[in-house]
Amino acid sequence: MVLTCPADPLRVVERVPYRTFTGHRVRALATDAGVLTKYPDEHELVLTAVPGSRHLLTDAVARARAIFGWPLAVADDLAPFADPDPAELR
Repeated sequence: MVLTCPADPLRVVERVPYRTFTGHRVRALATDAGVLTKYPDEHELVLTAVPGSRHLLTDAVARARAIFGWPLAVADDLAPFADPDPAELR
């Protein structure tokens, strides 16, 4: 299962005070600041992709960490992704 939501420190938090479902099937969270992936047998979300180009990865990671507000783990193979083409959004 992939969840989507805007990147916002009030919506994407390090720890939640309650859960409405277990989230065992959640594999990724896609936001406008990046894609957070939950690897098998792990409980932590890891930043695996960010918007932009390869030469701006450091800036994109800093932006994501500032938005989320916790010590966000970053994948060794972090990859950029391009903005969607307007035709893809129709």
